[in-house]
Amino acid sequence: MEKNLVLAKLDSVQQSASPGRYFAGLYINAVNNADNFWNTKTEEQKKLNLRFESRFASLFFAASDSFSLNKQPPPVWEYFFSGEEHSALQYQLLGINAHINGDIYQALTQEFSLQELKAYKANFLAFGKLLAE
Repeated sequence: MEKNLVLAKLDSVQQSASPGRYFAGLYINAVNNADNFWNTKTEEQKKLNLRFESRFASLFFAASDSFSLNKQPPPVWEYFFSGEEHSALQYQLLGINAHINGDIYQALTQEFSLQELKAYKANFLAFGKLLAE
């Protein structure tokens, strides 16, 4: 999924009545901020990131879509989409937790070989530090 499609889908979720709207707003900012980081990298590194970004986003979209379709979300997203009411900040924190702690390893292991992970590791860790700032 190309970046414009990711952003369009995130915008759609953000405009919906789904609890995912709170996390989608943060996610849009993260994707936009990521551009600044990855624009300084090589074409090969940019391609690796686009693969990661697409796979990683698809995991959130699968959870959000399951809610919209009244289906069981993936386990890491169950509490987020449980129907329990939370504040906007709580939804944002729950979304960050589910996506980082539950989805990131899936995106990395489903999308990349061990050799690619080793090659990508330094850039990925540097990007993680940027997000933490």
